[in-house]
Amino acid sequence: MMAEMPPEQDYNAVIRKELRDSQRFGSAGLIRFIARNPDHPLADEARRLLATHTEAMRPIPGDSDADVARAFDTARR
Repeated sequence: MMAEMPPEQDYNAVIRKELRDSQRFGSAGLIRFIARNPDHPLADEARRLLATHTEAMRPIPGDSDADVARAFDTARR
């Protein structure tokens, strides 16, 4: 007997959750979201949210791209 496969996740629901989750990390999370999903329609929402963040970014602990995100954040501010 074959195990039943779990239903496929809704791609847009996954991306919406990723955006919500990214907001917990402030500028760093939004920058990471945009870098991972630059052409998704929600990237524009992330860009709008990021524009409201004027403080220096706090890196996400353990983020291997923290230096790149920090340089981007410095340039955009």
